Amino acid sequence: MLYNIGWPGINETSLGHGDIVACSWSSSNFFAFTTEKELNGCVLQYLHITNPNQPWDVWSTRYNGGAITSLQWDHTGTRLVSGDNHGLCCLWTMTSSLSNVWVRQDKHKIDLDGEEILSVGWLHNGARMIFLFDKMESMNISDKFDRSKFRPSVMQHGGKPMGGIYCCHRDRARGRSSSAGGW
Repeated sequence: MLYNIGWPGINETSLGHGDIVACSWSSSNFFAFTTEKELNGCVLQYLHITNPNQPWDVWSTRYNGGAITSLQWDHTGTRLVSGDNHGLCCLWTMTSSLSNVWVRQDKHKIDLDGEEILSVGWLHNGARMIFLFDKMESMNISDKFDRSKFRPSVMQHGGKPMGGIYCCHRDRARGRSSSAGGW
């Protein structure tokens, strides 16, 4: 184990939902995870986001959809997309760059009306930076990295990369998996 935090009231709280534990670590050092708590015979699910360098400052919200099955951060590590077993994909963003204030962006949600979300992700913008291990000892910092260009996941007119999310879901009517995107 790399990281351990004692949390008050842990006896009443369990990680994830049933067998599903959704968690994701961002490039900006935010950690998102889900818990559930039973209260008066009703199971409540919560989404938590924390910065491990400030574990006392956890943002938590009760999640009113189904059980969260997938969490994925964007490449900047400041936006989170969640998918649940009732077919709802939600975008979560920071408010005023505060790491302990997050808001669900309702205008960017995808509702697949009961189709279980298996996985969520972000469309790629076509730029990536690769660290070159063989040039690790170089004195010039720009020699250590290769900025590779490749085609974005989806392009707009003129070749401009299109931002957005995608989700892979189980189509119960057809008995197979499909995907949907949005932004």
